[in-house]
Formats: sequence, C-alpha cells, structure tokens
Amino acid sequence: MKRENHFVVIGNTPLAINTWRELAKRGRPVTRILRETPEEGENKDVDVVVGDPSMTETLREAGAHHAEAVLAMLADDSENAFAVLAVKELGGTAKTVAAVNDARHLGRVKLVQPDVVIAPQVLGGELAAMLLSGEQDAGVGGRARLSTGQPHRNQACFREAFIESCIWSSFNKKKDGVDCGGASKSEMAGVRTSSGRRHCRNAPEEC
Repeated sequence: MKRENHFVVIGNTPLAINTWRELAKRGRPVTRILRETPEEGENKDVDVVVGDPSMTETLREAGAHHAEAVLAMLADDSENAFAVLAVKELGGTAKTVAAVNDARHLGRVKLVQPDVVIAPQVLGGELAAMLLSGEQDAGVGGRARLSTGQPHRNQACFREAFIESCIWSSFNKKKDGVDCGGASKSEMAGVRTSSGRRHCRNAPEEC
C-alpha cells in the first residue's frame, strides 16, 4: 500500500481496532502502528508497522508525514500525548487525534494541541449516569433526533456512531453534516475539536 493520504491508527485498544475497521469499511487506506508483532494469521491483509509510536522513525515508516490524519489511541494517555508530539516533530500536514482514557488527564493532553481530543470513557460514564437518571431524552436521544427525527432505536449504538462520525467529519466537511456545537455538556466531554466545536454527519438509521 502506498502510504500517502491515508490514516495512521496507533494502538491495539478496542477504540483503535473499531476505528480502523470503520475507516476500512469506508474504503479509506489505513496503516496501523502496533508495539508488538501480530500473531500469525492476525491482521491479515492489513498494513502494519511494528515499533514505538513515540519515535519519529516509526512514524516515518508508517508514512505519518504524508498521512491525512494520525490517531493516537493507546491505553496510556501519556503515550498518546507523546505520539502527537512526535507527529508534530516529524512535520507534514496530518491532523492529529488523541484519545483520553482518564478524565483527569484531559487538560494535560490538550496542552500538546491535537486537532481532536476524544474521551470515550468520560462520555460512556456520563451517558450511563444520564440513562439511569432518566435523562436520555435530553441527551443521547436528543442528538439522535437531529439525524432521524426520532429517538434512535439503539442508544448505545447511536453513541458509538456519534463518536465515530464526529472524528470522521473533522477531516471531511460533509454538506449533509449536523452542527453539534450546541451539544450537551456530557457529550462535549466525549468529543472535542481544538476549537471546542464539533461537526458530525447524520447518524445511521440502523446499526
């Protein structure tokens, strides 16, 4: 695979794996960076670079300086921050996405100025509390109505689609997008751009 205008997904977390799959499903070229060599038969037909994602040599091998975006989705927030810094050191025009697993690290990760910060654990926890408190109509369901006019039939499914859509549309300005700048506080904790605003595509009617 020619490593240009592609996406580089760093990590082997569930978030990294699902993001890679969703991008591949859309026919976008993806290179994965893993710390360890995959087992025989694993990641067959997938472009993989094995190495330390905080090292510019590894990122250069993955074509990060020619990528459309680099997504740091490791389990360790500090490693995600270092990966973003390494991408910036490498140069190029790739946009950067940093995952934050611990809400206490959100402010520090933002200091490295990734283009997008996503905190799915924060979002998941707040949505769980909202659902248990009977607030779903004002939260996830409310966002679903932006796209379909009706509450989404599967709230958890919509939440995942919402997160993925917001990441995706940060790199692709869709005419049919929905401006989510007025989203609830709990959702804003989950996905933010560097400007504090988000734009997401219409969520799927079914999952």
